[in-house]
Amino acid sequence: MATRVRVLDLYKRMLWLGRDWHQGQAQFTRSLSNAFRKNSQEENPEKIEKLIFHAEFVEKEILALYQLKKYRSMKNRYGDHGSYAVECQRIMQAAEADI
Repeated sequence: MATRVRVLDLYKRMLWLGRDWHQGQAQFTRSLSNAFRKNSQEENPEKIEKLIFHAEFVEKEILALYQLKKYRSMKNRYGDHGSYAVECQRIMQAAEADI
């Protein structure tokens, strides 16, 4: 019974992650449902543990993709620290040229 609860919890967490999927939530939900249904008849506890481990790995990868997407959008919006230093140097050179 504990395995069933873990699988259902994992499925709910993955559904929640699918809200921001780049190909759309409906496509993500369809793929997720197909993947879980494909293995729904599995009875070997070792195989189930491997499948759960793999699903948790996929969950972490999706989270990493979302974090990378946020990082890239913030970097595009505000620039990176390297460009800030270059911009400060350009301003200082312009100020020195005016003196």
